Amino acid sequence: MVFQSLFLNKNKGFTLVELLISTAIIAILLAVSFWAYQGRGQGGIVISRASNLVITKTENTREMAISTKEIYGIVPSGGYGINFSLSNPYKFRVFADCNGNHIFDLSGTPCNGHSELIEEVSLEKGVKINSASSNILNITFVPPSPKVFFYTATSEISSPQVYIDLVFESQPSFSRRIYFDKSGLVYEQ
Repeated sequence: MVFQSLFLNKNKGFTLVELLISTAIIAILLAVSFWAYQGRGQGGIVISRASNLVITKTENTREMAISTKEIYGIVPSGGYGINFSLSNPYKFRVFADCNGNHIFDLSGTPCNGHSELIEEVSLEKGVKINSASSNILNITFVPPSPKVFFYTATSEISSPQVYIDLVFESQPSFSRRIYFDKSGLVYEQ
């Protein structure tokens, strides 16, 4: 009986070696899972930030058109727009359509002696515009509603919806498609 109670008491705890081995195994598992999460999570975070940037700038541009904001002392007759170009996939432009052609014009000074460019926005490092409805895509918002126009470099796009695809270059599985529609909605998928 005494032998039995000593035997039971001896097996109720863990030895220091067992605790150290358990702790080491847990630490290794945590390190591996953290490393794996960091590698996969980074691309998702970066592409989400880039997508939010495009959507926010588009909504700000639409608001400038609705409010008939003045730029260079005039209200642009063609409203305000966003220009995406696959030849420069790391940036996009916000512009004032001062000549009313619904296209971002690189040359000339139609805005009271100034160019149409308001802002050139760079995407986060490693993110690029991978594809779009057209190689050059102009989305313009004309007040007061605003009315939305989709144009290539030369002609109107009749589709009720256009898109751009953003991709994280080092991990192409991380991508976002951003849709723009004629009602002025902007959303991602």
